[in-house]
Amino acid sequence: MAKIFISKRSDKIITCSKFNKTLDHYGEILIQSALDDIRNVPDYSDFSLHMLYVIAKLRLQLKAREENLFASEKWSIPKCKDELIKKIEEFLIKNVK
Repeated sequence: MAKIFISKRSDKIITCSKFNKTLDHYGEILIQSALDDIRNVPDYSDFSLHMLYVIAKLRLQLKAREENLFASEKWSIPKCKDELIKKIEEFLIKNVK
């Protein structure tokens, strides 16, 4: 059985044996959990605030600011929710390691 350490600074799992898939698996779980959180926001008025919360929880606020993730005017249009979720999904896949 592999020893697993959780780094307090980065919240990433580090394995010290041949189970390197653990890092990829943990990233997938993190991304899926964040997307489930985002998709389950019941009221659109809370959507952008909830997005900021999810990004902050993953400590990606600086990356989001650098990529102008929240600069679009579409955040105030409820019909754009699916498009914005897709944009966030791409951002998370790119930045969650």
